Amino acid sequence: MTSPRVQRIIETCTNVIVVLTCVFVCAYLLGWIPIRRSELPDPTYRPGEVVERIPGRPWVTSPRTLVLAVRSTCRFCSESVPFYRQVFQIARDQHPPVVTVSADPESVTREFLSLNGLSPDGVHAVGRDSRLAARTPTIALVDAGGKAIACWTGRLNAAQEKEVDALIKGGRPAATP
Repeated sequence: MTSPRVQRIIETCTNVIVVLTCVFVCAYLLGWIPIRRSELPDPTYRPGEVVERIPGRPWVTSPRTLVLAVRSTCRFCSESVPFYRQVFQIARDQHPPVVTVSADPESVTREFLSLNGLSPDGVHAVGRDSRLAARTPTIALVDAGGKAIACWTGRLNAAQEKEVDALIKGGRPAATP
């Protein structure tokens, strides 16, 4: 058995923890203590929305530019590599430049792309606060004015992959609800 003194110390500590927890919960409920939520911007650009500028890459260099945002540690990026190879080939045939952006250092991104047999026309490191690289993978087709033609985020299903292929080939974006 524990001595009465040890029991009082344990009881006092428990009471302090309960009181502090209650104070924290009340302060949170009253809005005095904000709980940090994900502050990542929504990476999906709507058609016609101006896409952020990629450092060193003016949009006007081509009527259309395909932008691929990846991270070397992104599971969905790695799983999507076979589709990216297909997209890169279609882009080569149709001539929109393919630009890769990443919040990773440029050397890390180049190594990831090289190891996976992908060779874009440009690789650019962007800040961690970049909307394009906020969630990966992201694919955006951008016109010469820097406006999104279409944008997809995450691992794509078969229908989305067909839509990407069709748009690169010069098709029109599907109507958005």
